[in-house]
Amino acid sequence: MIINKLTSSVQKSSLNRGLDTIDDVWVVVPEHLESKVWSLSPYCNLVFDGDILVDVTDSGKRPAAFEANPPLQSVETVSDSNSIVVEDDVTGKQHKTGWGSVKSFLKTYFDTLYNKYVHPNHSGDVTSVNDGVTTIANDAVTTAKILNANVTVDKLATNSVTTVKIADNNVTTAKILDANVTAAKLANNAATTDKINASAVTNAKLANMATNTIKGNNTASSAAPIDLSVTQAKTLLGVPTHLEGTASIGTGWAGPNAQGYFTIAVTMTGLLATDKPIITRVLTVSNKASSDLILTAWSSVQDVVSAANSATFYADAKPAVAIPIQWKVVR
Repeated sequence: MIINKLTSSVQKSSLNRGLDTIDDVWVVVPEHLESKVWSLSPYCNLVFDGDILVDVTDSGKRPAAFEANPPLQSVETVSDSNSIVVEDDVTGKQHKTGWGSVKSFLKTYFDTLYNKYVHPNHSGDVTSVNDGVTTIANDAVTTAKILNANVTVDKLATNSVTTVKIADNNVTTAKILDANVTAAKLANNAATTDKINASAVTNAKLANMATNTIKGNNTASSAAPIDLSVTQAKTLLGVPTHLEGTASIGTGWAGPNAQGYFTIAVTMTGLLATDKPIITRVLTVSNKASSDLILTAWSSVQDVVSAANSATFYADAKPAVAIPIQWKVVR
């Protein structure tokens, strides 16, 4: 609210309360003085402290006609924060009261005059509360209540169609979505031989094999294939086994024995007592003198007898030098 300094006339204003003066003519009315200004304006004296309005007093110039019919101001819209002027029917004086208080008073008054209709609640499978949205009781919709062919896929809860809900022999191929029969859907041992197309099992579909193995069956009867090692495969195919090595026949010969032979044992790892090794001496071609001594020593060796991982050599004369040898076994 603002008031004219010259005429003491009042106007409504939406200006912020933080302002004290508008210009040289208009001044903002403090909130605590508004009711007093309403009752005295425009016949009032304005009391200032500097530029701030601090009080209003009756000028004593109010005409009798004004007392009977004081001026009123209109507003475009009314809100609960607005006030209206009412007249005391005893004293004849006018007072302000909030519009919100008036509405509350009128509601209380009219509520005593008119019966408020209350919609009755319905009972049974379908109910309603205060004439609101109807509600169907839980577990009230029976099979007979559902129209045929109206339970669509959207009505089914996830995982609601269990095995017992599906009639036997009713899931046809056409009902199965392409590429949706996953591994989890297949029962154990469901993919039998007749279910697999010819030439459909590629190498990539086979389980990984151990390194250096081949598929085969080395048993004496029909059986599932296994991964055969190289040795197992050679045995299965009858491929001869070759074993090679080198050694040196030293000079620590023993003897002669009763038959007149000198003997010495030489380690030959992998040799079996049943093997018949092929043995040859190793010459140093670049050293003829050394090679001649080896040839002379080797000519004295008459026989060899195999044992596990070793062989015993027999000579009719004791060799004077070590004899390097190379040996080979074919089983």
